[in-house]
Amino acid sequence: MSSASLADITYDLMVYHGSGNYALFERCFNKASDYLCLSMDEAARKKNRNWIYHHLRCHGYIEAFFENGRSQWSAAEAALVERADNGFVLIGDTQAKHQLVKAAKSVSAINLDVDTEPKEMILPRVLAVNATAPEVQKLAMESGLSLCLNFQQQIFDALPDAGGVFSRLLVELKGLPKIQDLDCSQYSLQDRQWTAIRTDYARSPGLYKTQFKNRVMKFLLVSSDNSAFELSDPEWGLVCLFGKLKEKIEVRYNQSKKTLAIQRIPELRLPTLIERALRSGTMEAPSITDQWNTYGNIQVRSAWFLASKFPMFRVTNI
Repeated sequence: MSSASLADITYDLMVYHGSGNYALFERCFNKASDYLCLSMDEAARKKNRNWIYHHLRCHGYIEAFFENGRSQWSAAEAALVERADNGFVLIGDTQAKHQLVKAAKSVSAINLDVDTEPKEMILPRVLAVNATAPEVQKLAMESGLSLCLNFQQQIFDALPDAGGVFSRLLVELKGLPKIQDLDCSQYSLQDRQWTAIRTDYARSPGLYKTQFKNRVMKFLLVSSDNSAFELSDPEWGLVCLFGKLKEKIEVRYNQSKKTLAIQRIPELRLPTLIERALRSGTMEAPSITDQWNTYGNIQVRSAWFLASKFPMFRVTNI
């Protein structure tokens, strides 16, 4: 097996700890970087650190959540996951990879695509398994790994709907929130960027992030009917903003190619659960242009599930 990437070593250290906060992830990243003797300036270090954390979340290596305004994570159980093209990939640490390679030697008709090369030596190396479901079931038993069949259907079925997100994460406030004396920025739907503002109250519809000195940042939302809310998890800011302001995000689905392209909204990310669902067809990052993120191997059912659960996504068939 070829040499480990920065993400591989970082993740091995995270699995050793089991769970923690973002600061612990940073320490794991720094130790992995030092081990590989990587030379990075602070900008590159921050970019790669954020990139790896986002990748680990979007592909199911870790489960992350916000608690008291801070990011927490736990390492997921290693598993063989079925992609929509009927291939399988291993989501796991180096130990799980060794278990899989050892077990594959005792199971006939198993073809391991060992260490699929990432574009850079940053993201995790991936073990792909080309075999039938019964063969992979036997391989999972031999290796002691979990097996996840029909992953795309399962994860789209498990997505919450917009109403559930609103009721769980938006706490309605009495009156417009006072933001005087706070460091505050508002996301402009017109300019598609965060803009620093100075005012007494959050008066206009939109998404706000506020912070008093060095305390935990808070996110506020004012809807199109001037109802005000505190958003407990900024991960869902994009969905809450477009949903409560009754705006649309364009989605183009190509049924013949099974590709789904989502309009990029600058400085706002898709929630990880939705991103993970969209990557389930290939278990790879999307193809990215200035205006679109394009995902492969998306079944028709999945495309329309997205539209039915989240009406702010306007899906057209091309």
